[in-house]
Amino acid sequence: MHEDIEQLSKALGQEFPNLKAAFERTIKHIDLAREQLEHDERIKALDTLSVAVFGSIARQEMTEGSDFDYLILTHEIVDDPQHIKDCRAAVEDVRTKLNFKPPGTTGTFGRVASAADIIDRIGLEEDTDRTLTRRILLLEESVALHNLPKHAKLVERLIDRYLLDYQSRPKTGVPRFLLNDVVRYWRTITVDYQAKKWDELDETWGLRYLKLLVSRKLTFAGTVVSLLIPAITQQVASNDLLVKQFAMPPLARLAQILPFVQGEANVMEGLKQIFVIADGFVGRLDDGKFRSHVKQVMSLKQSEESPVFQEVKTNADTLQSALETVFFDSKCLGALSRKYLSF
Repeated sequence: MHEDIEQLSKALGQEFPNLKAAFERTIKHIDLAREQLEHDERIKALDTLSVAVFGSIARQEMTEGSDFDYLILTHEIVDDPQHIKDCRAAVEDVRTKLNFKPPGTTGTFGRVASAADIIDRIGLEEDTDRTLTRRILLLEESVALHNLPKHAKLVERLIDRYLLDYQSRPKTGVPRFLLNDVVRYWRTITVDYQAKKWDELDETWGLRYLKLLVSRKLTFAGTVVSLLIPAITQQVASNDLLVKQFAMPPLARLAQILPFVQGEANVMEGLKQIFVIADGFVGRLDDGKFRSHVKQVMSLKQSEESPVFQEVKTNADTLQSALETVFFDSKCLGALSRKYLSF
């Protein structure tokens, strides 16, 4: 596991076996994917393209049922369109060989995207749900599988775009422009969840609902911590600082507040509840029978008849309360959360 989660585990006297197993599985599969792409003659010389993977793999929480949500990113004009087809074929071969599930059917992943568009289209009409999703997830949970230097440069330039207004006068504290966009994305996915339910487009309602209440909420919480850290530590919200923050998995970003809350018993208990629930949920997702069962839950009424579903939903309610304790009752986060997450 990430060192910040390891330190939290020791401080709490609480092991997180599912998170540890998921971490080890994730690193193994990322290494295998990178190795295969590195030696693939169709792709290894394509310097204008990079490949990034998102979701539970990027969060270091991979389970046996994880999707392989990837993007092929173009960093310059591609000389030969055949290169794009070759790259997609190479990535699909990796997906098949490593037995990953294909990307979802929404079209957000498993496609080619322009790095320039990701940086340029922030706000206004051209910033669609798809561009917003790709941009925020590039920061929150992305890992490069091919052309790592190009991916790293894209992340740096994207952060520069958010910090552009602070170049003449460096921003000490919270980078509000970026935080607002992260909050906007969190609110967007909750609204889109309801829209899919309304249109009856979501055939896996139960699983997506629980992921929204646990995995996605934790990703948002961890990212918020990363954006409040400059204020907590009285540092400039620099590119270097934020690059390091986004290189951490979301749960590690949340765990890093340990040194600032160790004297607050209620907050430490809240952190313990958060990570115990996160660990348990990863374990649940690694259980094929559980995934199959909750995918068949198609409505709130059906969920009330499922003890397994209700158990996880109860844990999600506990998670909500624990997050409120950590963010609003702790000395390091309380005032900042009220200021930046309310109005």
